[in-house]
Amino acid sequence: MRDDFSQKVKDTLGRRVGFVCANPDCGMLTVGPNSESSSSTNIGVAAHITAASPGGPRYDASLSETALGAVENGILLCQSCAKLIDSDVNRFPVELLRQWKGRAEKIAAVRLNKQLKDNEWSMGSAGIHEVIQENGYYEKQMEGYKIRYFLSGNLLHVEQELSNGSIGYYVIDSKGNMVEQKFPFPLSEYSVEFEPNIVLQRQKANLSDGTVREDVLMKWGKRAVIIWDSSHLLKDLHCENGVRIDHIRKVFIFEPPEFKSSIA
Repeated sequence: MRDDFSQKVKDTLGRRVGFVCANPDCGMLTVGPNSESSSSTNIGVAAHITAASPGGPRYDASLSETALGAVENGILLCQSCAKLIDSDVNRFPVELLRQWKGRAEKIAAVRLNKQLKDNEWSMGSAGIHEVIQENGYYEKQMEGYKIRYFLSGNLLHVEQELSNGSIGYYVIDSKGNMVEQKFPFPLSEYSVEFEPNIVLQRQKANLSDGTVREDVLMKWGKRAVIIWDSSHLLKDLHCENGVRIDHIRKVFIFEPPEFKSSIA
C-alpha cells in the first residue's frame, strides 16, 4: 500500500518553508503567478523523506502507515530536487533531508518574525515593531517560545528556547539568510542521555566514512538518529517529538512527555 500525502499535509509542508525548495543549494521559489489571472503555477513537490511504499527510496519498514503520510515524513522541494534525492539515495540519506527541512523551516520562521526598515534590523511580533539596537542583549517572550538576540554589525545572533526546553542558536545576515547554525558549545562536547525505560530499540551501523549511525526508537513516538565520530564523540543528532537540552551539563536528554490528568 502506498501512503501518499493528503492535500492538507502538502499545504502544511509548503507553508512551513514559505513555499521555497528546502535544498540549501537551491532555494527556488515553488509558487507564483500563472498567465491566467485566476490561476497560479506550482512547481513544488511534497517529497517523502522515507518512501511511501516498500522498495522506494529510504523506505523504513518500522514506520506505520500514519507516520509515512505525516508532515514529519515530508519535505518541500522543487521538481528537480525531488527527482534528484530519489535518484541518488546514498548521497541524500534520511538524516541529510531532515537537516535540510529543519534549516528551511528555521529560515522561514526568522523571516516571518523579522522586517527590515531603513537598513536597520527590526523584529515584529503581534503587530509591534521593534528596532534592535547594536551591542544590546535582549530577551522577549513570544508565542510558544522565548527568544534572545544580539546585534553585532550586520549579523544578528538569535537563540530560541521552545516550550519543550529545546534550544536553537543561529546567526542571520541583514537579508534574513542563515549564516551559521550552532549550539553555544561544539556539538562534540555534548553527550546523550535516555531516561530509564524509554528506549524500545537501538541499532548501530558503521558508515563508510568511519562514523557510526545509531537509530533509537523510544516510547511515546520519540525517535532519534545519532551520528558518532570515530572517537565516539557526537557529530550529528536528529530527533522526532522533542529532546531537552541542558547546556550547563552539555547533554541531550530524552525523557517521557509530561502527562496530565484526563478531564472527565
